[in-house]
Amino acid sequence: MPKRLPARPGRLVAASFAVAFALSAAAAASAYHTHFVANVCNHDFPAAALYISRENSAAYALVGRYEGYQWGGGCWNDNNVDDSPGDPTQDPNTGGEGGDCSGFTFKVWRESPYTWDDAGWDWDKKTVVHGPFDAAAFKVGSGAANWALSKYKAIRMDAFASTSHIGIIWAKNADGGAVSAETAAAMASGARARLQADVAIAVTGIAGPSGGTPEKPVGLVFLHAETPDASRGVEFNFPGDRESTRQRATVAALHLARRVLSQTGDERV
Repeated sequence: MPKRLPARPGRLVAASFAVAFALSAAAAASAYHTHFVANVCNHDFPAAALYISRENSAAYALVGRYEGYQWGGGCWNDNNVDDSPGDPTQDPNTGGEGGDCSGFTFKVWRESPYTWDDAGWDWDKKTVVHGPFDAAAFKVGSGAANWALSKYKAIRMDAFASTSHIGIIWAKNADGGAVSAETAAAMASGARARLQADVAIAVTGIAGPSGGTPEKPVGLVFLHAETPDASRGVEFNFPGDRESTRQRATVAALHLARRVLSQTGDERV
């Protein structure tokens, strides 16, 4: 198993049971083809990164989290606004602002445009670059700088990936597990930020029939809901089979969202 470099952001990528749901208010349509890339961005080559840590990668990620989402994209500014809100995110030719999930990960992890290169590179936020990896490539650890490890070893600034999506873990995770309150909170926060949603609900757990441990048995579920004004998480141990656990978790997540939306500062709500 490859050794983890403590000074560099994590390269862990794994499929996860965790699922995030986001409910977003419809945004007012703006002009299509805003030409953000043509008007704002550059194609400069990066400087060599002499020091990379999880903390400075987290700080870099903070700059881009509200800056739009564009398939094949990789350039943004730092005004906490999507300057291309009317451009369809699934069209990589619009020249809109923001990276997609794999492009964002590529820049946050300071990766090289060459798959054989494991050196770190400091990319300017306004430099147009997506990188050679999509989510599926990250998932299997493609490239010299990446490798796949067990999801139970995940810590802050590592990532979970499927064949179509990758998301960096933002919150610190005390026990390194994918099934935890910290992971649920990170999922909700990340979903609301990247999708510019009003409320996000995250669910992570062990539905079974296998996968349980004495510390984390089958039926253990963590939920978290977040709005601009409130954030709350809960833990459940549901009895029953896999389908029952999933149904109960779905209902509980919707109830949690209702409670957070009605919260007015009273923690007892």
